[in-house]
Amino acid sequence: FDRALADDQRLAIAHVGLCLAYTRELEFSASAWARRKASEACGKAVREFPRKAAAHLAQADFFRLAGLPSDAIDHYEWVIAEQPENADAWRGLGQARYAERITNGAEEALRESLALRPRDARTVAAYTRFLLAERRYADAVGIARTLVQLDPNSSSAYALFAQALLYNGEFPAAIQAGRQAVAHDLDNREAMLTIAGGYYYQGNYARAGRIYQQAM
Repeated sequence: FDRALADDQRLAIAHVGLCLAYTRELEFSASAWARRKASEACGKAVREFPRKAAAHLAQADFFRLAGLPSDAIDHYEWVIAEQPENADAWRGLGQARYAERITNGAEEALRESLALRPRDARTVAAYTRFLLAERRYADAVGIARTLVQLDPNSSSAYALFAQALLYNGEFPAAIQAGRQAVAHDLDNREAMLTIAGGYYYQGNYARAGRIYQQAM
C-alpha cells in the first residue's frame, strides 16, 4: 500500500487498505505502534475521502478495536445511512453498541447483520459471543452449532462451540467439541481450558488438573 501511495496519493483503495492492515495488526498485537499507525492511516483515509463508505468503515473498525466504541458507532451509523445493506457495518455496530452497554441495540444490529449475511462465519461468531456474554447459553449453542457447520476446519469455531456447550451444562459434548478445536490447532489454549472445565464439572478433578497444567 505504501508503494502504491508513493505513485498516487489519491488512490483511495491504498489509503483504506493501509488503515485496514494496521488495524488488523492492532487486533492481533495490541501494540502501541500498531495503534499509532492505524490511527494515522485511518484518519487520513477519512480526511482524504470523506464520502467513501469503505474509509468510514475502516475508521470505525479501528475505533472499536482501540476501545473507543462511541466514536466507532458514529462511523458505523454513517456507513449504514449510505449503505443500509452493509452487513459488516451492522456487525461492527452491534459489537460497538455492546461495548457501550446498549444491549438491545447491539442485538438488533447483530441480527440485522445475520439476516443480511446468514452464512458469514464472522457474524455468526459475533452473535454467539454476544449471547454468551448475556448468559443465554442455550441460544448460544444453537448459533455456535451453525458456526462449525459453516467453518468445519476452524479451530476457533469449535472452541467457541465448546465454550457454549460448557456454559450450557453439556459437559461431554463440550469436551468433544474442544478436542475438535485442538485437533485443528494444538496451541488452542481456550479449547484446552474448556476441555479441562468439562472434566472438572463431571467430577474428574485429576484429569482436569492435568489438562489445566498443559494449557497454562
